[in-house]
Amino acid sequence: MGKVDIIVPHLKTLLGAGYPFFIDITLLIIGSMFLLMSLVMARQSWVRTFSHAATLILLPIVTYAITKAISNNVALSLGMVGALSLIRFRNPVRSPFELTVYFTSISMGIIAGVSNKLLLLLVVVVTTIMIFLVFASWFSDNFFKRELFHISFSEGNKVPSLSISSPINIDYISNSPNLTSINKTEGMYNYTLQSKNLQKLIEISYKVDQLEDVSYELVK
Repeated sequence: MGKVDIIVPHLKTLLGAGYPFFIDITLLIIGSMFLLMSLVMARQSWVRTFSHAATLILLPIVTYAITKAISNNVALSLGMVGALSLIRFRNPVRSPFELTVYFTSISMGIIAGVSNKLLLLLVVVVTTIMIFLVFASWFSDNFFKRELFHISFSEGNKVPSLSISSPINIDYISNSPNLTSINKTEGMYNYTLQSKNLQKLIEISYKVDQLEDVSYELVK
C-alpha cells in the first residue's frame, strides 16, 4: 500500500464533508501557480508584483467560493448579481491580454465548482499555448533574426525603446519591424521603436545620428 493510499483516507476522515472543497482549492492553487509561471516565462513583467501575483492566486478561489455559495439558492444568486454590478474597477487594464488572464482566473474558479477534469484541461491548454508562443518567439529571434511579436508600452514590460523626431519621413524607420507607433504633429514625424535586442536600437540610432535636424532618445 502506497503512502497516497494511507494519507487520502486520513484526510477524508479529518476533513469530512470539507474534503471535496479541499481538493478543489488545492487544484486551483496549483493551476494558478502554473498560469503565473507561464506568464513569467512569457516575459510579462507586470505579474511579478505582489499585488498581481496574489490576485491571480486568490481570484479563482474567491470565484469558486461564490459559485458554491449561490449554486443552490436562486434568491442569493440574484442578490449577488446585483451586488457585483455595483463594483467599479478603478485600476486600468494594460492590455486585452491582461483582461484575458483575469477572465481565465475567474473561469478556473467557476469550472472548479463543476468538474476537476475540466479545470485541469483548461490549465493544460492555457499553459501549453503560452509555452508554444514563448518557443515560437525564441525560435524566430534566434533563427530568423526577427522578432515575432511587437511590444506595446501599455503592456508594462521593461524593454529598450528609441524615440525619433524628424522633419521628413524616414523610409527605413517607417518600415522597421521594431516600429510600434508613428504620428505627425506640427510638421514633425515622431517614431517610437522597441526591441528586446538593445543592439538593434543602438545601430538604428547611429544611422539617425547622421541625418540633419533629426533628434532621438534611446531609453535602455
